[in-house]
Amino acid sequence: MSIHSDRTESWCTRLMRARIYTYVAEIRPANCLMAAFAALIGILVSKTTLSFRVIGPIVLVFVAVFLVAAGGNVINDYFDVAIDQVNKPRRALPSGRITQKNALFYAITLTLFGVAVALFIKDRKSVV
Repeated sequence: MSIHSDRTESWCTRLMRARIYTYVAEIRPANCLMAAFAALIGILVSKTTLSFRVIGPIVLVFVAVFLVAAGGNVINDYFDVAIDQVNKPRRALPSGRITQKNALFYAITLTLFGVAVALFIKDRKSVV
């Protein structure tokens, strides 16, 4: 490998990391985690006994709520882009780091994946 290709690879790697960071930051992971943990707390409060057979469905609930919340955060930014251009111009959508078309696709994809994960919760009665 030449020195030039190493620089290019490093530049490409930095660009990829920046894009990944942008898309991860757009979902507001802390908010998604709070929603997912709130769902877990609700399950734990409603259960009198926990068994190993509910661990799988509980994990699926966590993932489903996380993904749907992420989709909700992105679609919120999609519809509030004009407001965010004034109030939060550094966010990905108002600053142009993510296009509105990509944000809409991202929101729909996250939400659909969340719903798909929720459909895999077979033993719904044991979770709630």
